[in-house]
Amino acid sequence: MPKKFTKENLLEIMKELISNFQTKRGVVTVKTVLGNFLDDRDGVAKGTSSANLYKQFVKWSMNNRKFPSGKWPSSWLAMSLEELADYLMERE
Repeated sequence: MPKKFTKENLLEIMKELISNFQTKRGVVTVKTVLGNFLDDRDGVAKGTSSANLYKQFVKWSMNNRKFPSGKWPSSWLAMSLEELADYLMERE
């Protein structure tokens, strides 16, 4: 039987991915505000910004684990990792 997808799983994925896409270096915790590390204007086009790439990889990771990612809040860059994880996990 597959393991249940949890908030802790999601936070682990989010922390790992932010280290790959962050535009500013620093320590990432669950209290990290996403907009402090990601930028929605740093790509060649909107679709290639660090923020958009991060979002798409988190969504893919969730969907790959059979947990639909659903719609993200428009102000997600102002949220901490924990706040966004809570929001995304609410739909369970």
